[in-house]
Amino acid sequence: MRVLMRDSQDNSLIAFDAQEVIFDPEDQSIILTAGDLSYVVDKIAQVNADALSLIHISEPTRPY
Repeated sequence: MRVLMRDSQDNSLIAFDAQEVIFDPEDQSIILTAGDLSYVVDKIAQVNADALSLIHISEPTRPY
C-alpha cells in the first residue's frame, strides 16, 4: 500500500510503500511497516484506496 504521511512534529511529508499494516483495536491506532521502519498512526486525515492516503503520525518507532 502506498502511503503519504505528515509528521506531527515538523510537518514534513513521508511517502513510502507499506509492507504490513496492523490495526490495534485497543489503542485505536495503526502500525505501518516498511523494511526496517515502523510508524504508529494515531490520526487519519484522509483515506483513498485508489490513490495516496494522508496520515498524521506520532513518531517513528523501532522495528519489532
